[in-house]
Amino acid sequence: MQNLIALEDLFHKRLFRVPDYQRGYAWGEPQIQDFLEDLELLAPSRVHYTGTVVLHIRDSLNEEQDQSGNTYVPVDIVDGQQRLTTTVLLLDGIRNALDSLNHGEQPLPLSTGIQSNYIAAIGANGQPLFKLTLNQDTNEFFKSNILARQPSPEPESNAAERRLTDAKKQIKEYIQAKIEDKPLDEQQAWLRDLHRKVTSKLGFTLYEVDDAAEVGVIFEVMNDRGKPLTELEKVKNYLLYVSSTLGISNDLSERVNKAWSVIFTQMTDAGLVSQNAEDQLLRVHWLTCYAPAKKQWNGVKGVRELFDLRKFVEKKQELLQVLLEYTDTLRNSCFPFCDAYRPRRPTAFGAFTGTDPKIVEQVRVWSEKLRRIGALATFLPLLVAVRLRWPNDAEKYLEVVRLCEAFAFRVYRLGGWRADAGESALYKLAYDVMRNGESFTGAITRFKKELRHRCGDEALRKLLDPDSEQVRIAYGWRGLRYFLYEYETALAEKKNGTPKVSWSEVSQPDLKDTIEHILPQTLSYPYWTERFGDHESLEHQSYVHNLGNLVLSKWNVHYMNKPFPDKKGSFSPSSTYCYAKAWFFTEQELMEWAEWTPAGINERRNRLLQWAHKRWKVDFSDIAGPPPDADLPDDEHDEDWEPLDDGENGD
Repeated sequence: MQNLIALEDLFHKRLFRVPDYQRGYAWGEPQIQDFLEDLELLAPSRVHYTGTVVLHIRDSLNEEQDQSGNTYVPVDIVDGQQRLTTTVLLLDGIRNALDSLNHGEQPLPLSTGIQSNYIAAIGANGQPLFKLTLNQDTNEFFKSNILARQPSPEPESNAAERRLTDAKKQIKEYIQAKIEDKPLDEQQAWLRDLHRKVTSKLGFTLYEVDDAAEVGVIFEVMNDRGKPLTELEKVKNYLLYVSSTLGISNDLSERVNKAWSVIFTQMTDAGLVSQNAEDQLLRVHWLTCYAPAKKQWNGVKGVRELFDLRKFVEKKQELLQVLLEYTDTLRNSCFPFCDAYRPRRPTAFGAFTGTDPKIVEQVRVWSEKLRRIGALATFLPLLVAVRLRWPNDAEKYLEVVRLCEAFAFRVYRLGGWRADAGESALYKLAYDVMRNGESFTGAITRFKKELRHRCGDEALRKLLDPDSEQVRIAYGWRGLRYFLYEYETALAEKKNGTPKVSWSEVSQPDLKDTIEHILPQTLSYPYWTERFGDHESLEHQSYVHNLGNLVLSKWNVHYMNKPFPDKKGSFSPSSTYCYAKAWFFTEQELMEWAEWTPAGINERRNRLLQWAHKRWKVDFSDIAGPPPDADLPDDEHDEDWEPLDDGENGD
């Protein structure tokens, strides 16, 4: 412990810089709480070991001076940025608390000392000389919102900025809770004691390196320990690290920082802020632009292997160009990725500006449908490839997204194929569109062939046969709610309208809360037993879960086992909770039947099936040759590939 260095000595004549290849601020509530508790339990005579700080002194960073003539050496933080950033946040919290106790009068000497020693001195040019500078993604926010005495109104734009805001709030609440019931002199004494603990009782092991290769080794180790980084964060860090070690003039770091700023802004705007969402973007881009085989995806390790510095020892300019291309295509992929998941956000499909608004609206409509089915991940590489190849052609994209919806419903929901069936062919198609110049006509032909392999016209006819399992026992069918909601949409469109009940209201509750059995599951009224026998009869069991007997409803709990005439109700003011006054057009349609019998169920079932044949029909007339007789083998299943589920996927 004798070799430990205190924070006040660590900050003496140093300016800390978090290099751009580092991750952003990552500590959350648990880590900060542990840090504060360690300080609180620290005895006056003890030193708390806080960890190792690894610093890199770069020749390219010039020394700077403050107004008093003190000289500072800029250093990169290779390891320890989370601890150092948190201590600065805590000292800033102490400073703010002291200023608050002083009611805006001349700052107390301790507050002034914290400002100049740990926040920002005044440089020789009269501008603030910040003691800690974060990476480019968050530094401006750190200075203007977190450390500023008068924060700017700029909101957070990425996860690191949100964590900085949360950390500042947590520290402020901690300090307020400790001093609020104390007299003024005791409040100041407590703050002084906390300042003393932070600056003189936190012990760090300092390790300074000047070899860039050694920094690289430490950087690799850092990415494999501690709080996990997303693959997206790791890739950014690696690109920035390569930029700093290329040894040739380049603007890669600037391009990377701008690209990731755009990516994080777009992902935040789309509400895709989970680690899974970021990792999926990275993977979709890789499949689309670099390797369509799933087994070739290995996260950041695959990116490092592709762009390994050792492969480009004599070809640094070539490496720079491929890294710039990687950065640009990833940035550009983010827009269609976010649009596919959030087609109704205001900025979605902005590249289609100037296109007929009706076509753009159809793009949004069919994108929503594809999301509702819950199979979007399978088609993302192709959707991204089409947008990258033909960025301003809304009609091409619309044709593709409609075919994707037909594929998803016919193959996955109706045909019951495994969720990754056809992925290999579709991923290869996406890659060929993006990299190998596949024409749009050729792409559509290949897509239709894959669909016909999986669920051609004959297969569709069998699946929509009145005796098929999906029809006879539709209540347990995973595609039921999507099927019925599409029928609801079709009825609404006949009235030149849209459904009165949103998809989110239909998809989120339990199945029993949104699916009404017109013929009840339990028969307690003579009306039903006279027509279907008791609930154990073959007649009842044959029809109760049949597609023709199921309808979307918000009032299922009110209908219960009532006779059909009671469920129908009437349009009179005294009639409530009935089909006549229901929110769903599909319920209102039931008013066409005077009675509910096996014949009525069959009639409605056939009506739904006839509509479904037209709704999910695909024209295969332009596909040469008969469909193959043999089934295609399943794609290699990928247990590690988790599709993004943001709560709005279909069931």
